[in-house]
Amino acid sequence: MQSSEVNICLHDITVRGLCAICGATVTESNEGIINKDKFVLEHPSIVVSRREAEKLEAENAARLLEQKKLSLVLDLDHTLIHATTEHIVKEKPKITEGCNIVEFTLPPSPSKYYVKLRPGLHEFLSSLKEFYEMHIYTMGTKMYATKIAEIIDSNNIFFKEHRIISRDDCTDFSFKNLKRLFPCDDTMVLIVDDREDVWSDARRVVSPNLIKIEPYHYFETFEEVNQLPQDKILQNGNQHQSQSNNNATEKKKKENDDEEEDDTSMEISDEKDDNDTHLYSILKTLKAIHHQFYSQDSGQDVKEILRNIKNKILEGCHIVFSGLIPLNTKPMSSDLWRLAESHGAKCYTDLKPTVTHLVAAKAGTDKVNKVLANPNIFLVNPSWFYDSLKFWKKADEEFYSVDCLPVKSSNTKYERPTKKQKKEKMDEILTNDEDNTPYASNDSNVEDLSDQEMASLIEQELNEDERDQ
Repeated sequence: MQSSEVNICLHDITVRGLCAICGATVTESNEGIINKDKFVLEHPSIVVSRREAEKLEAENAARLLEQKKLSLVLDLDHTLIHATTEHIVKEKPKITEGCNIVEFTLPPSPSKYYVKLRPGLHEFLSSLKEFYEMHIYTMGTKMYATKIAEIIDSNNIFFKEHRIISRDDCTDFSFKNLKRLFPCDDTMVLIVDDREDVWSDARRVVSPNLIKIEPYHYFETFEEVNQLPQDKILQNGNQHQSQSNNNATEKKKKENDDEEEDDTSMEISDEKDDNDTHLYSILKTLKAIHHQFYSQDSGQDVKEILRNIKNKILEGCHIVFSGLIPLNTKPMSSDLWRLAESHGAKCYTDLKPTVTHLVAAKAGTDKVNKVLANPNIFLVNPSWFYDSLKFWKKADEEFYSVDCLPVKSSNTKYERPTKKQKKEKMDEILTNDEDNTPYASNDSNVEDLSDQEMASLIEQELNEDERDQ
């Protein structure tokens, strides 16, 4: 009786379930990948072993080191561009006449779409070409990603086809994974994306390779080209994605204050200013990281360089937050606290002698009043904190006074109006709102308040009345 032998393929690469070397069928029950430790590279049909992945990455790293380059992974939507559908702009045709707005279609659909390039995009990509090998990683479909790449890189200078990862190449439509491109070594890789959550793991730990950029919104709409309810635009024949796309749509709606489905757009003016400068800030940071990486000894890790640069932004700042962290949240567990400390600050819950900054949501609180009597502590509004992070440089406190914040009513010098007086005044303001004067300061008297200031105070007091009830 002859014993039967099972020939197991031990080669390192499979394509669509077949060994790329010998053609043997590789299945879940008869898998030739060494130690079943497999990696999917660039396309879900291509699977390699860890040994092969490490070999490929070593070759790639050697090539980049010789060229003195790093790798850069770029998101598309709200990072480099903002795309929208035709019906959003059809009532305001002048909006499409702006610089760097391109009309495009995605066959076989005849529908028109519009994409606005973020200001400074071409300068950003051109400046980085010398220092970085750039990749696109988007939650859009391959058809959409390829089309946008053609628009922003018509001469195929910055991106190659094999450097575009889309949701068609992924099995998880909720999160991005750097291992899709670099499964073993991410010491030479940086990411620029407007969202942290898609680069987070199960413990909500954000990828240390990420440089978060302020989201870019040009068309004033919550509707996304990639996440329409039926996903008809970019489905590209992948019917199995529909449920995930619906989930993405629901998540997006929740992020945008549960906007109603039929009310996805806001009024768009005929003329739109576009003074976004965030790509320039990120460009400086990327160049600085590249310079440090190649100015130091071998064995450097871009994650450590990025961490050191971030820590210097708020270095020396000892911060207390007032009115910004919900009462039911432990301050040290809040995103605000985490953000501050990841950018070099030290945070406290009380006004200790070492505190240098009070970041206050409103004037008139006990902490604000104490700081007003202490010239050694900066009293700033939340924009100081967020602008420091956005522009990668500690903002000048002089321009972030709390004078423009709503005043806590108990400290304002005026007679508390009755509810009837409040409603009458509010109705009057709503019917004739032409004053854009900033909010009142603590020194304001009721007779000195503008209509806009009074509206702010009235609105605040109505909310307080509701809480009291």
